[in-house]
Amino acid sequence: MSGFLTTFFLPHFCVGCLRPGVTICQSCLESCVLYSPQRCVVCGKPSFLGFTHYECRRKTQINGVYSFFYYQPPLRQAIKNCKFRHNKEILNDILHTLTPPVLSPLWELKKMYPNLIASFVPQTNDVYKSRGFNQSYVIATYLSRALKIPLYDLFKKVSRTKHQSQLTREERKNNLGGAFRFTVGKSPKNILLVDDIITTATTVDTLAGLVKTTNPQNRLHAVSIMRAR
Repeated sequence: MSGFLTTFFLPHFCVGCLRPGVTICQSCLESCVLYSPQRCVVCGKPSFLGFTHYECRRKTQINGVYSFFYYQPPLRQAIKNCKFRHNKEILNDILHTLTPPVLSPLWELKKMYPNLIASFVPQTNDVYKSRGFNQSYVIATYLSRALKIPLYDLFKKVSRTKHQSQLTREERKNNLGGAFRFTVGKSPKNILLVDDIITTATTVDTLAGLVKTTNPQNRLHAVSIMRAR
């Protein structure tokens, strides 16, 4: 009943074309541009499956970044509605675009990373309580099922930080200092680290650094729905 009342008093409209009845319509979803070619997170040059170039590795802890779409309308508005208006339904609509052909590059990553598991960027408890869900966890759950790999809760966010989108690259690094904790310790697993949006990759690189402090042999490849550059 509550769902009916919510729909009645707050009807859904597509964030792209304002078509009533849906949060984002199929036509607008199909208009979204796949992120191609994938690029090295350090130098920005094309890279197979988003792997960090050999000569760039000393500048980052993350082994690669793979993203599905550009951070542009209508997906940009959709993910903002998801995060800041607490609209989980729109995230589920976005995930339906990740069909087997779109996911096929991740199967290649699975072949290249033995013992691959999935994990996700955490939230603080107060943000989770306010929003009601962690969008990165929702995405990671979908991908772990699609790729048939286990999902682990490996990280904890111990302090609230400013939104990374509001900061410069250097400010992003300082903003995350001491904000996360790796909760597992020794782990023989390689990790598919899931986030919703990746811009400079500071967040996923910070988490990769926590893992490699105790597990230097581990490889971490970040995956996001969207990439901003």
